[in-house]
Formats: sequence, C-alpha cells, structure tokens
Amino acid sequence: MKTLLALLLLIPSLSWAGIGDTYFCNITDLYQSNKKNNINKYKTHTFKFQWVEKEEVNGKNIQIWNVLNIKDGPIFGSGIEVKGTSYHSESFSSIYDEAMVIEYLYGKFSYSWAFQVNPTFPNKAYIQHTYMFADCTKF
Repeated sequence: MKTLLALLLLIPSLSWAGIGDTYFCNITDLYQSNKKNNINKYKTHTFKFQWVEKEEVNGKNIQIWNVLNIKDGPIFGSGIEVKGTSYHSESFSSIYDEAMVIEYLYGKFSYSWAFQVNPTFPNKAYIQHTYMFADCTKF
C-alpha cells in the first residue's frame, strides 16, 4: 500500500490538468518582427492562465466553451479571454480574432500573432509577427 501511495505522489500533477486549473508558464522563446523585417528576441518572462468552462446562450442554443483566461506577461498585459477547443484534458487549441493562434499540449504553450500595422498608408504599412513558446505547470 505504501508503495502504491509513493508511486501516485511521484506522478506529475499535469496528468490531472484541465478545466478549473491554473497554470504558471515560463516563456522559453519570444520573437517579434519589426517594420524592417528584423527579428528581435526578447528576455524570458512568466505568465499564468486559468482553464475554465463557460456557457454561452444564443436564443434556444446553449454552447459550452473551453476558455483560457490569460493574465500577466509581456504579451497579454492585463489579460485576454480566449475561446477554444479541447480534445482531452491536456489539449487546447484556439484561433482568436483571425490572427492569433494559441495551442497548449502536455505542458507546452505556443502563441503566434500576425497583424498589419498602418495598412491604409502604403509607405508606412508592414506586417508584424510575434511568436512565443512556453513551458507550463499546473499550480
């Protein structure tokens, strides 16, 4: 019995991750392009997110969404709420605002975003890209 208990304590808490849990993430890589198409690499930071389930009522239809509430960090500022799809308790996928892609899978978090800066001014317009990768653990 003691051996079984010891084995259960050695299993990482990530195996029970999912809805209702809070995750703390360490950014391992953060890159951003600028208007000269140079790629800048930034210092690592931390952020956290909570995985929740939200109900959305539209007329007679009720839809249950998996939602990540992302807070802190250099990218998310005061926070964003992202709807997505979950295939199991260690998987989350979202395309947000047609330009942002967020993926979470087994403790790995990735984020990419592309947007047009000054699109109505041909001499000043450019596309900015941001890519971020993080390792996350459940708290």
